[in-house]
Amino acid sequence: MKVCVVGTGYVGLTTGVSLAFLGHEVTCVDLDQNKVDMLRAGKCPIYEPGMEDLLAEAAPNLSFTTSYDEGVPGADVVFVAVQTVYKRQERRPVAGPRLHRRGEQVDRADRQRQLGGRDPARVVRSA
Repeated sequence: MKVCVVGTGYVGLTTGVSLAFLGHEVTCVDLDQNKVDMLRAGKCPIYEPGMEDLLAEAAPNLSFTTSYDEGVPGADVVFVAVQTVYKRQERRPVAGPRLHRRGEQVDRADRQRQLGGRDPARVVRSA
């Protein structure tokens, strides 16, 4: 299965690397070029025991980019893994605006291939 994971924080990166380790073709999209460069070099930007070893083993099925246009088109499923933001006054999680922006970017990238293909499933995960 071809998978796109938007976001390479704890939730997105562990999801993408695990799926690639299981044999799926995974492209992770993150807007932070430094993080993408680090991941391409096989270095893990988060602390997760064993992640660098798993990253190395999954490398043949795993790619990293800052471009939605490289990750979304052709994907069977798109995981949107966004950070949960908390409103200080109300102490409640709010992922709305960030999630909405990422969803729009996924839709925009996916429109380019819709004439000949099917829509990918979209899964939202929040940390």
